[in-house]
Formats: sequence, structure tokens, C-alpha cells
Amino acid sequence: MVQKTVEAQISSSVNFYIRCLLAKSAQHNSGRNSYFSDNEKALARMRGDAHIIREYFDGLAESMPTLRRVIEREFDLFEAVLELISIAAGISKSDAQDFVLLLQKRVRNVSITKFVVGDLYHLVNPGEERTVYELIDTMEEVMSAVAPTDDKAVSIAKDRNTVPGLRIDQILAKHCDESKRKRPLKPGALDMAESALKNWRPTFGGGGAQQQQQQQGPGE
Repeated sequence: MVQKTVEAQISSSVNFYIRCLLAKSAQHNSGRNSYFSDNEKALARMRGDAHIIREYFDGLAESMPTLRRVIEREFDLFEAVLELISIAAGISKSDAQDFVLLLQKRVRNVSITKFVVGDLYHLVNPGEERTVYELIDTMEEVMSAVAPTDDKAVSIAKDRNTVPGLRIDQILAKHCDESKRKRPLKPGALDMAESALKNWRPTFGGGGAQQQQQQQGPGE
């Protein structure tokens, strides 16, 4: 039980941090400027946070070696998100496609992955958000082949034994559903996302039918 609790803490810590970053993006109204006054300094602090959090769990893994598998999995996701922000900010020269695919492997839904990557770009470089959407449009076939939509994910999330806050796919779907920010998307993109999010809404809790009536779709 102790190990299961720590495993849950690892996942929830990473998920909480990612959710906070996306919440900042949703609040960011500028179409030109970064949310941060200094992207490089902000990224350094984020990586410092990631290092401290990981260092804590690495210490626990000394007495529970099988934790390392969970640590690697969750912090690979954390690193992918930070690297996408770094690429968007022009700090990293890595290929964004590699990290989009890494994110897709965890989310397993092209529309949700696309919106999340767009939100990360909007956070630090809003002017490039449309460009990354266009990039992902060219990747959709590969993304679906690498990690096709997980049709079982929603039913698993509905299970009463599923602990809230531990499924990153559910967290990201909820973020996309709740965000009111206008995204520079091509016609039809919202309809595709709406289809995916409609399936996820019953798993969110706390909003029910009223929440579904209030929300017309992501970005609207």
C-alpha cells in the first residue's frame, strides 16, 4: 500500500504541474507576447522544479527500487512538456515532432494532443501557435499510427476505482473542454475535438449535464 501511494504521488505531482502550466496558458490573452517576462529564466525555474521533485522520488526509490519505472514514465512526460515549451520559446533546437509524438503516446487522442501542444506554444510564443497546428495537421496520420485513440480509456476512467487526478489523458481532456480561449484553428478542427471531448465529459465529475450545456466546445 505504501508503494502504491507513492506511485500515485509521482503521477499526481507531474500531472498537477502540467495542469498549472496549461491553466496559465488559458488565462493568457496576448496574441504576441509570452506569459513570462523572460522565457529563458522561466524555463530554468521549471526545470529546477522538475529536478527537485524528481530528486525527492529518486530518494524514495532507494528503498523501493520498482518505483524507478514509474518515475521514468512520468518524468519522460514532464520532460516532453518542458521541451515543447523550450522549442516554442526558441531556446531549444530539438525537433518538435519528436515530442509531439511522445505526448501522443500518453494522450492517445490526436485532437487533445494538438490542443495541448498549441496551448504550450501560446504560453511562451503565441505568434507560433498557428504554425504548430499546421505542423500537427501534417502529422495526424503518423500520430494515429504510433498511438491510436484508446477506446477503452473513457470506460476505465468511469470506473469507481479510478482515482481522480492520476490519468493524464482525462486531465488534458478536461482542460481542453473547460478552456474558453480562442485558438487559431482551421474550420472543422473544433468539430473533431468536440467529438472526442463529448465522450470524456461524463468522467469529469462536478459539472454533470449543466456543465455540458454551458460548454459549446473547446476554444469557443
